[in-house]
Amino acid sequence: MSRLTFLSRRLVLAYPLLLTALVLRAQTTSTVQGTIRDTGGSPLPSVTVEATSPRLQGTRVVITGREGRYRFPAVPPGIYTVRATLSGFASAEKTATVSLDATATVDMTLDVAAREEISVSGEIPLVDVTSTTSGTSYTSKVIARLPVARNYADIVRSNPGVSSDRGETQGRSLALTIYGATSVENQWIIDGINTTNVLKGFQGKAINNEFVDEVEVKTGGYQAEYGRALGGIINVITKSGGNQLRGDAFAYFDSDATKAKRIVTSDDSLSGMRTTSTRWDFGADLGGFVFKDKLWFFAAYDRIDTPRTTSRYVSSPAVPNTLLFPLNQTDNLYAGKLTWNIANRSTFVATGFADPSRISGAERGVFNPDPGTWESRREIGGTDLGLRLNQLFGSSAVLVAQVSRHRDRFELFPSGAGVAISRTDSTCQGGTPSNPCQSPFPPNLVTGGLGFIQGDLDRNHSERDQYRADVTLYPGNHEIKVGGDYQEGKTTTITYYTGGQKVTKLNEYGQVYYRHEFIAKSPTDFTPVDRVLAARAID
Repeated sequence: MSRLTFLSRRLVLAYPLLLTALVLRAQTTSTVQGTIRDTGGSPLPSVTVEATSPRLQGTRVVITGREGRYRFPAVPPGIYTVRATLSGFASAEKTATVSLDATATVDMTLDVAAREEISVSGEIPLVDVTSTTSGTSYTSKVIARLPVARNYADIVRSNPGVSSDRGETQGRSLALTIYGATSVENQWIIDGINTTNVLKGFQGKAINNEFVDEVEVKTGGYQAEYGRALGGIINVITKSGGNQLRGDAFAYFDSDATKAKRIVTSDDSLSGMRTTSTRWDFGADLGGFVFKDKLWFFAAYDRIDTPRTTSRYVSSPAVPNTLLFPLNQTDNLYAGKLTWNIANRSTFVATGFADPSRISGAERGVFNPDPGTWESRREIGGTDLGLRLNQLFGSSAVLVAQVSRHRDRFELFPSGAGVAISRTDSTCQGGTPSNPCQSPFPPNLVTGGLGFIQGDLDRNHSERDQYRADVTLYPGNHEIKVGGDYQEGKTTTITYYTGGQKVTKLNEYGQVYYRHEFIAKSPTDFTPVDRVLAARAID
């Protein structure tokens, strides 16, 4: 058994930034700000400004300063009603839609009025004038009306500069290139948790669409806290319940009969396997409150059953293309979230979501009808957990602290007859030392187990622990932000032979011989073992 450890250290520190226009924010919240003036254009101090929203616990209230400015930092994205009142002036009210990780600027003008109950209302446009970040935000209502294939990441294709590449996907992720960067150079964030695949760097989490509240796609110009990416940032915020009890039940069905039929002719060069399947996708979600404006909850569950059969496109000497083999998949996607208003200006959020999947049957293809050569199961996915504290200090400072853990796995296990020793016949007819024959591929005959399982491709599991804290100060019209984070990623790969070994029959220069493969404990101890490699990276 051998052990390999990689260790790299890098401290990522978003050093203090003094800015007048560009605003740095937390990854899971937004900001509402503006200036209150009179009809002559002079700023009005001491104006009471209130912000309310179905996404906000309670009502936020601030008083404008000498320059008539106000700010509501660290608010959840959503639709807000902002109301300004001052004795001797008519009240004013505007509605603003605040996107994830954006700033809505709501300026208002108050008229002198003899009757204070007179109000002026309006709605501001969806423009963030404080940010230079390029990209687009997609709310759950938009996603629900688009053909996103029941995968939240599919909405990223709607953004300019996005296309697909040939990167690895482990069968269910999307390989998306953003403005020329490869699919492994993006970063995937859900509720502030870095869910990027630890080992390969692609989309590392599947979540049910009903849990998604908004997806933000950043394609350039993003801020210092969004490090570790050369491509795009896919930032997701999930639903949080509310002061009303609401729920949904859903069901989807799909099958080969609902798809265009592929026509295969003799001109096509096809190899490998083809599958036929039906797909049942059903579940429910429920959100509401335990205590109004104090403790909210949201939970969702999605079950996906995909019974399938697989067969070869082209017959082999041992396997005709008329033989069908099972290849069934079951996905259980579930998520939950608690939002607790601990005290005035203190919010605690606990998030958990998981995506365990199992594929059973002929997952690696078929070279022999013998179940020992294809009977297996594949385990995919893991559980992510996050705890986040948002602490407001009036409208002058915000503290955000978060701890999270991401887990993913992609592991192939032999099952049933597949746990046996693999035996392969790769001999060819004839052949002399002067004119050797070429061993066939696929081989003439494969019996017994699955054979060689390579850990980095077929059996690995990973986890990432992340600790993050940042403080944002608002002196006057400026913003100063300082913070840091610590990440530790661990990956374990297990390379092995089913049954502990593999026997292959070969011939070279007309001479038949056997090759016996296994992984030994050491050069002096030939006991068969698995090769376990553990890698660790610290940022």
